[in-house]
Amino acid sequence: MPRGWAIALILLVGFTAAPAAGASLSGSGSACDERIANGGFEEGGAGWSQVSARGNDLISDFRPHFGIWGAYLGGVNDADDKLTQQITLPAAAVSITLTAWWAIATEEEGVGFDRMTVSLLKPDHTLLANLLSVDSSATVNVWEQAELDLTDYRGQTVILQFHAATDASNLTDFYVDDVSLAVCRPTTAVYLPIITR
Repeated sequence: MPRGWAIALILLVGFTAAPAAGASLSGSGSACDERIANGGFEEGGAGWSQVSARGNDLISDFRPHFGIWGAYLGGVNDADDKLTQQITLPAAAVSITLTAWWAIATEEEGVGFDRMTVSLLKPDHTLLANLLSVDSSATVNVWEQAELDLTDYRGQTVILQFHAATDASNLTDFYVDDVSLAVCRPTTAVYLPIITR
């Protein structure tokens, strides 16, 4: 049952689902691998840890960007929702790029009292870096894609976290879908010697 109030249908901007973990991705002069498990949430909660102060399921069929399932955080007053996945960022990578689609719906009127942050945590759950912050003053009912460079964090094991926190009035829904982490390494050309007779 959807939390929050009825809103207009969210416009879909792009229709590409997140590739499966371990999938090979194309890149210019490099070979890339997908490192997020179940980034499109089509396998339900597989690969993700969910913590909700209100006990809500954070993976839902309510307003996904693509497919049947997506992540739905907030949607109630005093929400404190955390969706996390631990990942290893290889030291040999030449580039590491995180992408994710997000959207909001809110009863707030142009103010940013409710907020979702995308962060990297250390394995002990202490903060390593805040990557993105979205609040209830953002444009509503439109899916947008975040693209974040994580190359500086290569060689580390980190926890990717989506965290939504809302205040005591005026509901805000935060939607996340099609999360992808492309880890790219250089391709190696093999040159064979020319043998003449």
